[in-house]
Amino acid sequence: MIAEPFDPARADQDVTLTVTWGGLPHRLEIEAPDWALILSGAGLELEGEDFTEGRDSFETEWDFAGGLDGPLQVRFSRIDADEWHTGFSGILSDAAIAPADA
Repeated sequence: MIAEPFDPARADQDVTLTVTWGGLPHRLEIEAPDWALILSGAGLELEGEDFTEGRDSFETEWDFAGGLDGPLQVRFSRIDADEWHTGFSGILSDAAIAPADA
């Protein structure tokens, strides 16, 4: 059986998004129900994976609105702080979108 080509516009699949800032990739795995909401254009905020740079640990938040052609903003903050910074700001389709199991 030949696998179907990956189509990021399909709402019934888990996906992994990757964006880069500071020379490092940052990933977010999204389950199909949330991906369907994002593709519908609904505003959604998801908590991403924590990461470490040097001695500092950071948390991330991924903000979506407007579907594949809508804005994507990824913010980060030191885990022990309340000050958020923008790591990535662009269009969702600018992110690398892949099947979650890839």
